[in-house]
This record gives sequence, structure tokens and C-alpha cells, in this order.
Amino acid sequence: MAGIPNPWPSTRPTLMLRLRDGQNEADWPTFLDLYLPIVLHYCRKRGLQEADARDVTQIVFERVRRHIRDYDPKKGRFRGLLACITRNEIKRHHSKSERGRVQGGLGDEDGEHEMNSVPAGPDLDWDRIFNAHLLESALERIRPEFGDKPWRAFEAVAYRVERTPQGKNLVTVDDPEYARVAEELGENVGWVYQVKSRIKQRLVREVLYLADEMALLL
Repeated sequence: MAGIPNPWPSTRPTLMLRLRDGQNEADWPTFLDLYLPIVLHYCRKRGLQEADARDVTQIVFERVRRHIRDYDPKKGRFRGLLACITRNEIKRHHSKSERGRVQGGLGDEDGEHEMNSVPAGPDLDWDRIFNAHLLESALERIRPEFGDKPWRAFEAVAYRVERTPQGKNLVTVDDPEYARVAEELGENVGWVYQVKSRIKQRLVREVLYLADEMALLL
């Protein structure tokens, strides 16, 4: 996504170590706020029906909470590890019989092994969903700082978040029509460019702040 710094923020060990060691129970809501929508969206992306996607998501986080003590940051970023755990659970879901027979859950040893498994290579679906969710959160946080007209201009030439029955959807404007937007808003083209630049700069700062506040930066 143009204008957003790379690399994107990733889960840093300190947050996961606090969760692993049970140092701060208040970190769990922060963790869930960030990752639950990502896992749920990913399950939908992989073809699960809504009810199944929610069931798999619940199982994933139950497993993480039960075995977080076994997490070793030396094995890789937790962001990638969670993707691996989610993919495995989706495979288990698909492996159930057509009669709906529920297979036995993972034992403690299996759960520990999965928590310390080395994540596979890049997963473009997971990365896109993660990046979009962080950007959506930043956009919603900075929205009250700007008036209606500047924000309408920004949404028309940069990014906007649309709400659908399946959840939020980040839309990127690939070919902005600056002249048309300026005419519709009764402003000149230069004003639209300035608004876009000002809000995007603020957005970049908020992405980095949000990542740091949520202990996501390495």
C-alpha cells in the first residue's frame, strides 16, 4: 500500500512473553482486539461458512491461550506462528467426516509442539488481512480529528473503510480523480492534494503509534 512504511509492524516478543508468563491478564483484550478479526477474516477467505469460521476462530484462541506458555520467540514472530496454527485448524475442520463427527482435540504435547513449530513461508492472504486490519484501525482512530469535507476528499482519493455483512473492508483508490473530487466539494485540485498529504502523514504516525501502543513493533 502506497505511503505506508515497510516493514509493517509485527508482534514483538515482550507482549507475548507477558502473556506467556501470566504477568498481565489485561493484555488479553488487546491481543484479541488485534488478532481475532484477522483470524476470522482469514477463515472466511479460506472458504469457511460464517458459523464454521467462528467455531474455528474460537478453537484457535482457546488453543493459543492454553499453550501460550510454550511460545518461544526464537522460533519466529508470533504473527506468523498464529497463521500456522490457524491453517492447521482449518485443515482439521475440513478433515472432519461429512456426518459431522468431531475429532478429538490436540493433547497437551501436541499443543506444545504446535506452539513451537516453525512458521511456514509467507502467506499473502494472511499478510494482506493483517495489514488491512491495522490500517483500518488507524483510520477509524484519526477520523474525529478531521472535518467532514477533508475526510470525504481523503476517502475519494486515498483509502476508505466500508462495512459489509461480513465485516469491515478496506478500499484503496488506485486511480484518484482529483479534478472531479475538487469540483464536487467546491475546492481546487491543490486543496485536495494538500488534504490527502496531511491526512496520510497523520495516518502513518497513527499506524506506528498504534503498533507501538499495542506492543507490535519489533
